[in-house]
Amino acid sequence: MPNRQELRRTLPSLGYNRARFCKPIVDAIGRLESRDASLADCVLELLRCAREIGNLDTSLDLGDSLDFSFHAIITFNREFQKLNTDYHFLTLYLHPLCRWLAVSKAPRSQSFKTVCLIAGTLAKKLGWNAETTSKLFKDLQDYQNVAPPFTGGVSDGAAWWRALPGVSIEEHPIKAMATVLFAIVPHTAEVERVFSSLGGFHSPRRSRLSVESLEMLGKLRSHYVGLMREKGLNPDRRDHTHSRTPNEPGVDSDLVNRLINEDTVDTEEAERAVQELRALEEVQAEMDEESTAAELDRAWEELELDQAAVDNVTANQLEVPAIYSMEELAKVDAGMVPKSVEEDFSSLVATKGASWDLETLIIKAGIA
Repeated sequence: MPNRQELRRTLPSLGYNRARFCKPIVDAIGRLESRDASLADCVLELLRCAREIGNLDTSLDLGDSLDFSFHAIITFNREFQKLNTDYHFLTLYLHPLCRWLAVSKAPRSQSFKTVCLIAGTLAKKLGWNAETTSKLFKDLQDYQNVAPPFTGGVSDGAAWWRALPGVSIEEHPIKAMATVLFAIVPHTAEVERVFSSLGGFHSPRRSRLSVESLEMLGKLRSHYVGLMREKGLNPDRRDHTHSRTPNEPGVDSDLVNRLINEDTVDTEEAERAVQELRALEEVQAEMDEESTAAELDRAWEELELDQAAVDNVTANQLEVPAIYSMEELAKVDAGMVPKSVEEDFSSLVATKGASWDLETLIIKAGIA
Protein backbone atom coordinates (compact mmCIF):
# COMPACT_ATOMS: atom_id res chain seq x y z
CA MET A 1 0.00 0.00 0.00
CA PRO A 2 1.39 3.48 -0.84
CA ASN A 3 2.03 6.04 1.89
CA ARG A 4 0.04 9.24 2.23
CA GLN A 5 2.42 11.30 0.10
CA GLU A 6 2.19 8.80 -2.72
CA LEU A 7 -1.59 8.73 -2.37
CA ARG A 8 -1.75 12.51 -2.74
CA ARG A 9 0.30 12.29 -5.93
CA THR A 10 -2.07 9.66 -7.34
CA LEU A 11 -5.19 11.62 -6.38
CA PRO A 12 -6.14 12.49 -10.02
CA SER A 13 -6.08 8.83 -11.06
CA LEU A 14 -8.08 7.95 -7.94
CA GLY A 15 -10.70 10.47 -9.01
CA TYR A 16 -10.96 8.77 -12.40
CA ASN A 17 -11.18 5.36 -10.74
CA ARG A 18 -13.82 6.61 -8.32
CA ALA A 19 -15.90 7.93 -11.21
CA ARG A 20 -15.73 4.56 -12.96
CA PHE A 21 -16.90 2.73 -9.85
CA CYS A 22 -19.61 5.27 -8.98
CA LYS A 23 -21.17 5.63 -12.43
CA PRO A 24 -23.13 2.31 -12.32
CA ILE A 25 -24.43 3.24 -8.87
CA VAL A 26 -25.45 6.76 -9.91
CA ASP A 27 -27.23 5.39 -12.98
CA ALA A 28 -29.05 2.85 -10.79
CA ILE A 29 -30.22 5.59 -8.40
CA GLY A 30 -31.63 7.54 -11.33
CA ARG A 31 -33.57 4.53 -12.58
CA LEU A 32 -34.90 3.70 -9.11
CA GLU A 33 -36.48 7.13 -8.61
CA SER A 34 -39.38 5.98 -10.76
CA ARG A 35 -42.85 6.03 -9.24
CA ASP A 36 -43.23 2.30 -9.99
CA ALA A 37 -39.95 1.16 -8.42
CA SER A 38 -40.18 -1.72 -5.94
CA LEU A 39 -37.92 -3.56 -3.52
CA ALA A 40 -37.28 -6.13 -6.23
CA ASP A 41 -36.07 -3.37 -8.55
CA CYS A 42 -33.60 -2.27 -5.87
CA VAL A 43 -32.04 -5.73 -5.71
CA LEU A 44 -31.97 -6.03 -9.50
CA GLU A 45 -30.21 -2.70 -9.88
CA LEU A 46 -27.66 -3.69 -7.23
CA LEU A 47 -27.00 -6.94 -9.07
CA ARG A 48 -26.50 -5.04 -12.32
CA CYS A 49 -24.12 -2.67 -10.54
CA ALA A 50 -22.15 -5.65 -9.26
CA ARG A 51 -21.99 -7.07 -12.77
CA GLU A 52 -20.68 -3.79 -14.22
CA ILE A 53 -18.18 -3.29 -11.42
CA GLY A 54 -16.99 -6.87 -11.83
CA ASN A 55 -16.34 -6.20 -15.52
CA LEU A 56 -14.19 -3.12 -14.82
CA ASP A 57 -10.51 -3.44 -15.68
CA THR A 58 -8.52 -2.69 -12.51
CA SER A 59 -5.12 -3.05 -14.17
CA LEU A 60 -2.41 -0.55 -13.35
CA ASP A 61 -2.07 0.19 -17.08
CA LEU A 62 -5.12 2.43 -16.72
CA GLY A 63 -3.39 4.44 -13.99
CA ASP A 64 -5.73 3.10 -11.32
CA SER A 65 -4.87 2.13 -7.80
CA LEU A 66 -5.47 -1.53 -7.05
CA ASP A 67 -5.80 -0.70 -3.37
CA PHE A 68 -8.60 1.73 -4.12
CA SER A 69 -10.30 -0.80 -6.37
CA PHE A 70 -10.17 -3.41 -3.64
CA HIS A 71 -11.46 -0.86 -1.13
CA ALA A 72 -14.38 0.01 -3.42
CA ILE A 73 -15.28 -3.66 -3.88
CA ILE A 74 -15.10 -4.32 -0.13
CA THR A 75 -17.31 -1.28 0.53
CA PHE A 76 -19.81 -2.43 -2.09
CA ASN A 77 -19.95 -5.89 -0.49
CA ARG A 78 -20.56 -4.37 2.92
CA GLU A 79 -23.31 -2.02 1.77
CA PHE A 80 -24.94 -4.73 -0.35
CA GLN A 81 -25.35 -6.92 2.73
CA LYS A 82 -27.12 -4.04 4.48
CA LEU A 83 -29.55 -3.55 1.59
CA ASN A 84 -30.17 -7.22 0.86
CA THR A 85 -32.77 -7.59 3.62
CA ASP A 86 -35.30 -10.38 4.02
CA TYR A 87 -38.08 -8.25 2.55
CA HIS A 88 -35.94 -7.22 -0.42
CA PHE A 89 -35.10 -10.87 -1.04
CA LEU A 90 -38.71 -12.04 -0.70
CA THR A 91 -39.98 -9.34 -3.05
CA LEU A 92 -37.34 -10.33 -5.59
CA TYR A 93 -38.41 -13.96 -5.27
CA LEU A 94 -42.06 -13.01 -5.84
CA HIS A 95 -41.17 -11.25 -9.06
CA PRO A 96 -42.37 -13.77 -11.69
CA LEU A 97 -39.18 -13.48 -13.75
CA CYS A 98 -36.84 -13.65 -10.74
CA ARG A 99 -38.01 -16.70 -8.79
CA TRP A 100 -35.03 -18.73 -10.03
CA LEU A 101 -32.69 -15.78 -9.62
CA ALA A 102 -33.50 -15.49 -5.92
CA VAL A 103 -33.20 -19.26 -5.38
CA SER A 104 -30.53 -20.33 -7.83
CA LYS A 105 -27.55 -22.64 -8.15
CA ALA A 106 -25.14 -19.97 -6.89
CA PRO A 107 -22.81 -21.30 -4.17
CA ARG A 108 -24.32 -19.15 -1.39
CA SER A 109 -27.82 -18.76 -2.76
CA GLN A 110 -30.76 -18.73 -0.39
CA SER A 111 -32.84 -21.91 -0.25
CA PHE A 112 -36.54 -22.40 -0.76
CA LYS A 113 -36.83 -23.19 2.95
CA THR A 114 -35.47 -19.71 3.69
CA VAL A 115 -38.19 -18.25 1.46
CA CYS A 116 -40.84 -20.11 3.49
CA LEU A 117 -39.32 -18.98 6.80
CA ILE A 118 -39.30 -15.32 5.75
CA ALA A 119 -42.82 -15.53 4.30
CA GLY A 120 -44.11 -17.34 7.41
CA THR A 121 -42.58 -14.71 9.70
CA LEU A 122 -44.23 -11.95 7.67
CA ALA A 123 -47.57 -13.82 7.73
CA LYS A 124 -47.35 -13.95 11.51
CA LYS A 125 -46.69 -10.21 11.69
CA LEU A 126 -49.68 -9.61 9.42
CA GLY A 127 -51.87 -11.59 11.84
CA TRP A 128 -52.68 -14.49 9.51
CA ASN A 129 -53.97 -17.69 11.08
CA ALA A 130 -52.49 -21.16 10.67
CA GLU A 131 -54.90 -22.16 7.90
CA THR A 132 -54.07 -19.13 5.77
CA THR A 133 -50.34 -19.64 6.33
CA SER A 134 -50.64 -23.30 5.27
CA LYS A 135 -52.30 -22.15 2.04
CA LEU A 136 -49.43 -19.70 1.62
CA PHE A 137 -46.85 -22.49 1.84
CA LYS A 138 -48.80 -24.52 -0.73
CA ASP A 139 -48.85 -21.48 -3.02
CA LEU A 140 -45.11 -21.02 -2.60
CA GLN A 141 -44.49 -24.61 -3.62
CA ASP A 142 -46.62 -24.24 -6.76
CA TYR A 143 -44.99 -20.88 -7.51
CA GLN A 144 -41.50 -22.36 -7.18
CA ASN A 145 -42.39 -25.20 -9.54
CA VAL A 146 -44.05 -22.80 -12.02
CA ALA A 147 -47.25 -24.78 -11.64
CA PRO A 148 -50.70 -23.39 -12.48
CA PRO A 149 -51.94 -20.82 -11.81
CA PHE A 150 -48.49 -19.28 -11.32
CA THR A 151 -47.16 -19.80 -14.84
CA GLY A 152 -45.77 -17.12 -17.11
CA GLY A 153 -44.47 -13.74 -16.12
CA VAL A 154 -43.85 -10.15 -17.21
CA SER A 155 -41.27 -7.50 -16.36
CA ASP A 156 -43.76 -5.60 -14.17
CA GLY A 157 -44.13 -7.90 -11.18
CA ALA A 158 -46.85 -5.89 -9.43
CA ALA A 159 -49.00 -5.76 -12.58
CA TRP A 160 -48.56 -9.51 -13.10
CA TRP A 161 -49.90 -10.32 -9.64
CA ARG A 162 -52.83 -7.91 -10.00
CA ALA A 163 -53.84 -9.33 -13.38
CA LEU A 164 -53.29 -13.01 -12.51
CA PRO A 165 -56.45 -14.73 -13.78
CA GLY A 166 -58.52 -16.97 -11.55
CA VAL A 167 -56.48 -16.26 -8.43
CA SER A 168 -58.38 -14.91 -5.44
CA ILE A 169 -56.71 -13.62 -2.30
CA GLU A 170 -58.86 -15.90 -0.13
CA GLU A 171 -57.75 -19.10 -1.87
CA HIS A 172 -54.25 -17.96 -2.73
CA PRO A 173 -52.84 -15.72 0.04
CA ILE A 174 -49.51 -15.48 -1.79
CA LYS A 175 -51.19 -12.88 -4.02
CA ALA A 176 -52.00 -10.76 -0.98
CA MET A 177 -48.43 -10.98 0.31
CA ALA A 178 -46.99 -10.12 -3.10
CA THR A 179 -49.36 -7.16 -3.42
CA VAL A 180 -48.27 -5.83 -0.02
CA LEU A 181 -44.56 -6.18 -0.76
CA PHE A 182 -44.75 -4.65 -4.24
CA ALA A 183 -46.68 -1.69 -2.81
CA ILE A 184 -43.66 -0.65 -0.72
CA VAL A 185 -41.99 2.40 -2.25
CA PRO A 186 -38.22 2.15 -1.63
CA HIS A 187 -37.51 5.90 -1.86
CA THR A 188 -38.87 9.34 -1.00
CA ALA A 189 -38.35 10.90 -4.43
CA GLU A 190 -42.08 11.39 -4.98
CA VAL A 191 -42.46 13.19 -1.64
CA GLU A 192 -39.50 15.41 -2.51
CA ARG A 193 -41.15 16.24 -5.84
CA VAL A 194 -44.32 17.29 -4.03
CA PHE A 195 -42.44 19.54 -1.60
CA SER A 196 -40.50 21.03 -4.49
CA SER A 197 -43.71 21.83 -6.38
CA LEU A 198 -45.26 23.39 -3.25
CA GLY A 199 -42.34 25.80 -3.16
CA GLY A 200 -43.88 27.54 -6.15
CA PHE A 201 -46.98 28.37 -4.10
CA HIS A 202 -45.46 29.09 -0.71
CA SER A 203 -42.86 31.85 -0.93
CA PRO A 204 -41.66 34.80 1.20
CA ARG A 205 -44.20 36.99 -0.58
CA ARG A 206 -46.97 34.42 -0.28
CA SER A 207 -46.40 33.02 3.18
CA ARG A 208 -49.85 33.30 4.78
CA LEU A 209 -51.51 30.40 2.97
CA SER A 210 -53.23 27.96 5.28
CA VAL A 211 -52.29 24.29 5.25
CA GLU A 212 -55.65 23.45 3.70
CA SER A 213 -55.18 25.95 0.86
CA LEU A 214 -51.64 24.76 0.22
CA GLU A 215 -52.84 21.15 0.14
CA MET A 216 -55.61 22.02 -2.31
CA LEU A 217 -53.19 23.86 -4.63
CA GLY A 218 -50.78 20.94 -4.51
CA LYS A 219 -53.51 18.45 -5.43
CA LEU A 220 -54.71 20.65 -8.30
CA ARG A 221 -51.19 20.99 -9.67
CA SER A 222 -50.56 17.22 -9.45
CA HIS A 223 -53.89 16.59 -11.18
CA TYR A 224 -53.17 18.94 -14.09
CA VAL A 225 -49.60 17.69 -14.47
CA GLY A 226 -50.98 14.14 -14.66
CA LEU A 227 -53.44 15.18 -17.37
CA MET A 228 -50.63 16.77 -19.37
CA ARG A 229 -48.54 13.58 -19.12
CA GLU A 230 -51.52 11.51 -20.30
CA LYS A 231 -51.76 13.74 -23.38
CA GLY A 232 -48.04 13.34 -24.05
CA LEU A 233 -47.18 16.88 -22.99
CA ASN A 234 -44.33 17.77 -20.67
CA PRO A 235 -45.09 20.32 -17.97
CA ASP A 236 -42.94 23.44 -18.00
CA ARG A 237 -39.73 23.01 -16.05
CA ARG A 238 -38.38 25.98 -14.15
CA ASP A 239 -35.06 26.37 -12.38
CA HIS A 240 -35.08 26.42 -8.62
CA THR A 241 -34.19 29.64 -6.85
CA HIS A 242 -30.71 28.39 -5.99
CA SER A 243 -30.02 27.89 -9.71
CA ARG A 244 -29.99 31.67 -10.19
CA THR A 245 -27.47 32.40 -7.43
CA PRO A 246 -23.80 33.08 -8.25
CA ASN A 247 -21.66 30.00 -8.74
CA GLU A 248 -18.87 31.30 -6.49
CA PRO A 249 -19.47 33.05 -3.14
CA GLY A 250 -17.60 36.17 -2.02
CA VAL A 251 -16.51 39.28 -3.89
CA ASP A 252 -17.32 39.61 -7.59
CA SER A 253 -13.82 39.79 -9.13
CA ASP A 254 -15.14 41.04 -12.48
CA LEU A 255 -16.91 43.89 -10.72
CA VAL A 256 -13.77 44.79 -8.79
CA ASN A 257 -11.65 44.87 -11.93
CA ARG A 258 -14.22 46.98 -13.72
CA LEU A 259 -14.32 49.47 -10.85
CA ILE A 260 -10.54 49.71 -10.90
CA ASN A 261 -10.52 50.62 -14.58
CA GLU A 262 -13.21 53.30 -14.21
CA ASP A 263 -12.00 56.85 -13.60
CA THR A 264 -14.90 57.66 -11.27
CA VAL A 265 -13.76 55.19 -8.63
CA ASP A 266 -11.45 56.31 -5.86
CA THR A 267 -8.05 54.62 -6.16
CA GLU A 268 -7.77 53.88 -2.44
CA GLU A 269 -11.21 52.20 -2.39
CA ALA A 270 -10.23 50.13 -5.40
CA GLU A 271 -7.00 49.04 -3.73
CA ARG A 272 -8.89 48.06 -0.61
CA ALA A 273 -11.29 46.02 -2.77
CA VAL A 274 -8.37 44.27 -4.42
CA GLN A 275 -6.79 43.48 -1.04
CA GLU A 276 -10.11 42.17 0.24
CA LEU A 277 -10.44 39.99 -2.85
CA ARG A 278 -6.95 38.58 -2.44
CA ALA A 279 -7.53 37.90 1.27
CA LEU A 280 -10.75 36.06 0.51
CA GLU A 281 -9.07 34.03 -2.22
CA GLU A 282 -6.28 33.03 0.16
CA VAL A 283 -8.79 32.00 2.84
CA GLN A 284 -10.80 30.05 0.30
CA ALA A 285 -7.65 28.30 -0.96
CA GLU A 286 -6.69 27.35 2.60
CA MET A 287 -10.19 26.04 3.28
CA ASP A 288 -10.13 23.98 0.07
CA GLU A 289 -6.72 22.58 0.96
CA GLU A 290 -7.83 21.71 4.49
CA SER A 291 -11.02 20.14 3.16
CA THR A 292 -9.11 18.07 0.61
CA ALA A 293 -6.59 16.96 3.22
CA ALA A 294 -9.34 16.04 5.68
CA GLU A 295 -11.18 14.01 3.06
CA LEU A 296 -7.95 12.33 2.07
CA ASP A 297 -7.18 11.46 5.70
CA ARG A 298 -10.63 9.94 6.15
CA ALA A 299 -10.21 7.92 2.98
CA TRP A 300 -6.78 6.79 4.18
CA GLU A 301 -8.21 5.65 7.52
CA GLU A 302 -10.84 3.60 5.70
CA LEU A 303 -8.15 2.05 3.54
CA GLU A 304 -6.12 1.15 6.62
CA LEU A 305 -9.20 -0.42 8.25
CA ASP A 306 -9.78 -2.50 5.14
CA GLN A 307 -6.12 -3.41 4.64
CA ALA A 308 -6.58 -6.77 6.33
CA ALA A 309 -9.42 -7.52 3.95
CA VAL A 310 -7.37 -6.34 0.98
CA ASP A 311 -4.56 -8.73 1.93
CA ASN A 312 -7.10 -11.55 1.85
CA VAL A 313 -7.31 -12.80 -1.73
CA THR A 314 -11.01 -13.69 -1.51
CA ALA A 315 -12.13 -10.60 0.43
CA ASN A 316 -11.45 -8.21 -2.44
CA GLN A 317 -13.77 -10.09 -4.77
CA LEU A 318 -17.43 -9.26 -5.27
CA GLU A 319 -19.69 -11.44 -3.13
CA VAL A 320 -22.81 -10.90 -5.20
CA PRO A 321 -22.08 -13.56 -7.88
CA ALA A 322 -21.76 -16.13 -5.10
CA ILE A 323 -25.23 -15.23 -3.77
CA TYR A 324 -27.13 -14.51 -7.00
CA SER A 325 -26.48 -16.23 -10.31
CA MET A 326 -25.35 -13.78 -12.99
CA GLU A 327 -26.58 -16.28 -15.59
CA GLU A 328 -30.10 -16.06 -14.18
CA LEU A 329 -29.79 -12.26 -14.05
CA ALA A 330 -29.03 -12.26 -17.78
CA LYS A 331 -32.20 -14.29 -18.35
CA VAL A 332 -34.21 -11.76 -16.34
CA ASP A 333 -32.78 -8.87 -18.35
CA ALA A 334 -33.67 -10.76 -21.54
CA GLY A 335 -37.27 -11.18 -20.30
CA MET A 336 -37.11 -14.99 -20.27
CA VAL A 337 -40.02 -16.56 -18.39
CA PRO A 338 -39.20 -19.51 -16.07
CA LYS A 339 -40.44 -22.83 -17.39
CA SER A 340 -42.16 -25.59 -15.47
CA VAL A 341 -40.75 -29.10 -15.24
CA GLU A 342 -43.29 -30.31 -17.79
CA GLU A 343 -42.26 -27.59 -20.27
CA ASP A 344 -38.59 -28.47 -19.84
CA PHE A 345 -39.38 -32.15 -20.36
CA SER A 346 -41.36 -31.40 -23.51
CA SER A 347 -38.30 -29.72 -25.01
CA LEU A 348 -36.56 -33.12 -25.14
CA VAL A 349 -38.15 -34.13 -28.41
CA ALA A 350 -37.09 -37.38 -30.05
CA THR A 351 -35.01 -36.81 -33.16
CA LYS A 352 -36.14 -38.81 -36.17
CA GLY A 353 -33.48 -40.86 -37.85
CA ALA A 354 -31.05 -40.58 -34.94
CA SER A 355 -28.49 -43.37 -34.96
CA TRP A 356 -25.98 -44.07 -32.16
CA ASP A 357 -24.33 -47.02 -30.48
CA LEU A 358 -25.02 -47.62 -26.78
CA GLU A 359 -21.72 -49.35 -25.98
CA THR A 360 -19.72 -46.59 -27.66
CA LEU A 361 -21.44 -43.89 -25.58
CA ILE A 362 -20.90 -45.83 -22.32
CA ILE A 363 -17.18 -46.22 -23.04
CA LYS A 364 -16.95 -42.52 -24.04
CA ALA A 365 -18.59 -41.51 -20.78
CA GLY A 366 -15.99 -43.47 -18.81
CA ILE A 367 -18.53 -45.82 -17.23
CA ALA A 368 -16.85 -49.05 -16.15
